[in-house]
Amino acid sequence: MPITERLTEGVRAALARAGLPEPEACLWEVPRQAEHGDYATNVALTLARAARRTPRQVAELIVKHFPSLLEVERLEVAGPGFLNVFLSPAWCTRALGEILAAGDAYGRGESERGRRVRLEFVSANPTGPLVIVSARAAAVGDSLARLLRAQGAQVTTEFYVNDAGTQFEALARSLEARVLQELGQPASVPDNGYPGEYLVDLAREYLAEQRGVSAREREGGSSSSSGASCVTTGSSSTCGRRSSAMCVTSTCPRRSWRSLRRASSRTSTRARSGSGRPRSVRR
Repeated sequence: MPITERLTEGVRAALARAGLPEPEACLWEVPRQAEHGDYATNVALTLARAARRTPRQVAELIVKHFPSLLEVERLEVAGPGFLNVFLSPAWCTRALGEILAAGDAYGRGESERGRRVRLEFVSANPTGPLVIVSARAAAVGDSLARLLRAQGAQVTTEFYVNDAGTQFEALARSLEARVLQELGQPASVPDNGYPGEYLVDLAREYLAEQRGVSAREREGGSSSSSGASCVTTGSSSTCGRRSSAMCVTSTCPRRSWRSLRRASSRTSTRARSGSGRPRSVRR
């Protein structure tokens, strides 16, 4: 049992012995200053009206009737009626030894045994750069899952991979415009698109990656079915394969980007015709 629950039991027992009403809740906090004890509560202040006594009188009655507990060395009344609790050094030493002996098993229990929990977290927005909130959500969500599992719960964690739908298609069209701009071709971001500068950087990274693949294939002696390799530099007229709007070389930035766009459109169509919800990843 947590120490705060033990202290709450003691407070309730003291109030009952003093003939005072029970509180709905007894909240504990760790004082900032060591001279104020290990734990403190304002329960006397919250009960003053119901008890028809001053908060300090209620606190003094709690101290007077507080039962003997191995965990508690002494109690003190502070200020207008705050109750400060000082833990027993002997009990703290014994508790620390038990914690060290338990090792990784310390804190585990069965309070949530039989409970099934599905915990969804992160679900980062795919249309923009990751932010610190996503990282924080990942840490908090994973910690919650571990805590629940440590108490016996059957936990499934998941996050939505939002790679389908209208907004993702708008992102694809926006990135396509940035790629074409980097290739020196006239293009503009759609009205419902994403004008962020991060797409400019992404387009440059994409083109550099695709050109790197082409260079490695040429160095390795690979070629297309007709024996020619694509040397796209930005204008359709300089493409070594053909001057039409769509290159057929597998590593050409223009072709692979259009393939990505068509794949995105097909994914969006499936999402709209299905449940309308993005897929999720579970573990």
